[in-house]
Amino acid sequence: MDRRYLAAATFAGIGAALHLIALALSGFADNYVASLLGGAIWFALAFGLLRGWRSIAYLTFLMALFGISAALSIVMVTPSGPVQWAWISIMVADGLVAFTLFALLWRPPAP
Repeated sequence: MDRRYLAAATFAGIGAALHLIALALSGFADNYVASLLGGAIWFALAFGLLRGWRSIAYLTFLMALFGISAALSIVMVTPSGPVQWAWISIMVADGLVAFTLFALLWRPPAP
């Protein structure tokens, strides 16, 4: 296991769990495709990050940016309550993934 991407993999795993929580809170009715697909994608990306695959790190960074915008669009139409809080938590987790990977992938090389 490569520990370089451990923090990003942890945040991605949290995002996968939050997708399933959002699915359960919505009663398997609202946005169930986004929840199931998002949870599966984040789980697979977290696994790739744990393996230390740099190409997956770049893909995960792009998916985090997409995830922030997708979760924001869901938050805007979801009534206030636990389901909306779950999607806001997903946005925060995606933001942490993006921030962590940005810091790891684009830092200056060591002298």
